Amino acid sequence: MKIRKTEARILKRTGVLASALAMTGCASGLYQDASGSDTAKLRIKLEPPVVSNLLVASVDVERCQQAAILAWIAGGREDFYEKRVEMLAPLPLGQEGAVEFVIPAGKPMAARQIIHVAKLNFAEVLFALNPAMGNQILDKQPGKCRAPVLVPKAGEQYEITYAVNPGSCTTRIFQLAQSKDGIARTDITDVAQLEVVDKSASEIVCIRPSF
Repeated sequence: MKIRKTEARILKRTGVLASALAMTGCASGLYQDASGSDTAKLRIKLEPPVVSNLLVASVDVERCQQAAILAWIAGGREDFYEKRVEMLAPLPLGQEGAVEFVIPAGKPMAARQIIHVAKLNFAEVLFALNPAMGNQILDKQPGKCRAPVLVPKAGEQYEITYAVNPGSCTTRIFQLAQSKDGIARTDITDVAQLEVVDKSASEIVCIRPSF
């Protein structure tokens, strides 16, 4: 569970990484794809341009407990970006910012942000100890990503997307389907009318979102 060593060192000095690591909770190992016919497919991706390092974990919403680490969607180990499960609108292998999974159908789940920090350029790394540059690094940090709940249907395909900017992160859930005009993407972000939020550094709660 690591991002680039240089970025981790700089973010630790500016206090960003320490607060992010406090959110890791009690995830038990890496997520294992579901098997059998009663499954669905899920792609989690950052909308381009990829400007942040993002680690997410799955949440068992029925028990409202963090379940397992899903993946670094960007940052961390490059072999995460090779994970594909033959979904619609296929993405190239090795493309940072996208990972795919097979998930159980009918079981409500969410993808919870664990670590989310801005990528740093060469100048920011080189001059990070300069107070002015430290402030610039802090100003680049993304906002908290929502974790709306998905209730997947057997045989269907979904995307959870994150649109990231300094101070903000917009989460959307789409259902994918083949149509005569190409791939249809239907926004179902709040269909379940539930989301996972952080009650404290180590505790989560599943609530109805306020629209």
